[in-house]
Amino acid sequence: MRIVIENLVDNAVKFSSKRAAPEIVIDPQQAADGAGFGIRDNGAGFAMGYAEKLMRVGSRLHAEGDFPGTGIGLAIARRVLEKHGRRLWFGAEEGAGASFFVCLPGNRETSGTL
Repeated sequence: MRIVIENLVDNAVKFSSKRAAPEIVIDPQQAADGAGFGIRDNGAGFAMGYAEKLMRVGSRLHAEGDFPGTGIGLAIARRVLEKHGRRLWFGAEEGAGASFFVCLPGNRETSGTL
């Protein structure tokens, strides 16, 4: 879970770093299939038409000079969560930030392990 949180928070910090007043919010979330948390920022955001591209290793929507990095953080977070039967979903608007949500369903045999 540390890897997931680190990647999501690192992305929020990186993509909101060019704002005069960067804002990152981490809060609890409730979904139909369980509780979890959300991480949202007021950063660069992205057009939702490119959302699935973000989940591929090495895919980037911004130039490396604008926002340095390898382009693997979100793909790693998604793979870790899916491997443990959890899910990641998101929403964004180009120029207005992004929100990433993690669902950690309860009442599972693996509950408490991730």
